[in-house]
Amino acid sequence: MKSRWLLYLFLVLPIFVLAQEMEVRTFLKAAETASRENGAVMDSLVYWITESSVFQKMDDGQVAEQDSFVFRVKRRGNEELLRLQIFLSQSADETEDNAEKKPKKSRKKDKKEKFSVDINFDPDSSLHVFTKAGATDSTCIFDFEPKSAKNINNGFGTVILGLDDKLVRRMDLHIPKPKKKALKKIDMVMQFEKIDGYHQPTELEVLGKVKALLGLFSFEFRMTTHFSEFEVIPAD
Repeated sequence: MKSRWLLYLFLVLPIFVLAQEMEVRTFLKAAETASRENGAVMDSLVYWITESSVFQKMDDGQVAEQDSFVFRVKRRGNEELLRLQIFLSQSADETEDNAEKKPKKSRKKDKKEKFSVDINFDPDSSLHVFTKAGATDSTCIFDFEPKSAKNINNGFGTVILGLDDKLVRRMDLHIPKPKKKALKKIDMVMQFEKIDGYHQPTELEVLGKVKALLGLFSFEFRMTTHFSEFEVIPAD
């Protein structure tokens, strides 16, 4: 009996653990491939999407100020082409008469603005270490953290990937030391769904702290954004 336990501990168990590790590596590599392929598909599209956001300035955990705004945004992939103002709350638009709000065009954007943080899932090239934390009938859950403590700015958190397409369903990301000096911390929750066959963000919540001017200007905030009315513009 003792010899059987020794055989299990020194031969069978290591093989089982290795097989599990290989399975996780294969899944993560497939997830990275799926993410890149989805990004290429989205980069080939020009589309409209509506962003409905609420920005809250917090004071000791309570809402001190709140603004709401709605924009209709035209994008090519992650590149913003045009932004139409549909609605801004009174406090967010103090210089205008809000009795009649009409959509208006903003300037075209030169910078690329991304909905989500780019996390590389491939274990061989990622800056993060992924640990399987659980699974459901349709998803696989991973905790992730930087490979090096020096790269804490890369963030840590949890990601839920679909078993069928290997794409992100939800990501919780915590960045204790953002690269932008005025930001002292950022916590993000991003949720995604397939809409008309395209993998799209549906909800984004950001909690953060801003501190500038040697601490004279400091506050915490929460911003929630709902994405809706996704509409692909047919190619000419």
